Amino acid sequence: MVGETASASELKDRFIPAWNNIVFSESKKYDIGKFYKKPNVHYNMDFINELNAARDASTIVRYENISITEDDLVKHISGYNVQGSGVGLVYVIESFNKIEELGSMWVVFLDIETNQILLARRMVAKPGGFGVRNFWARTVYDVMQDSGKQLKKWVK
Repeated sequence: MVGETASASELKDRFIPAWNNIVFSESKKYDIGKFYKKPNVHYNMDFINELNAARDASTIVRYENISITEDDLVKHISGYNVQGSGVGLVYVIESFNKIEELGSMWVVFLDIETNQILLARRMVAKPGGFGVRNFWARTVYDVMQDSGKQLKKWVK
C-alpha cells in the first residue's frame, strides 16, 4: 500500500484476507473460469494465506512507489509450496497506491509442479467503490477482466 488507507495490522488481518477470498465470497462476480474461459477451476488459497499470515505488518504501508521486477517475481513464485500439477494463476499485488489512485499487479501463470513462470504481465487499474475493501477490489476485478480478454494475444 502506498499511502495510508488503514492501519498496517488492519490491512494484514482484515483486508488482505478479504481481497484474497473475494473469489469465494463473490464467486459470481469474480469468476476466474468465466474470465479465462476455463470450465474447471480448482482454487487453492492455502499457500497464499500462509504467506500473507507470515508477513511483517510493518512492511505493508509505504509512502513511495513500489516496483516488482520479473526477477523479483521469479524469487517470490519459487517460494510457493503448492501441491499438485497443471497451470496455476496468481495475482501478485505490486501496489495499491492511494496517492495516485492506481492499483498495479502482476498476472502470473505458473507450472504448479515446478513453480516456473509460464507467463507474467504487469497490469494497472483504477480503484472504485465504497469502503477500503471494495475500493481496491475493483482494481483486481478490472485486471481479471482485462487479462482474460488479452490472454490469447499474450500466448501467441
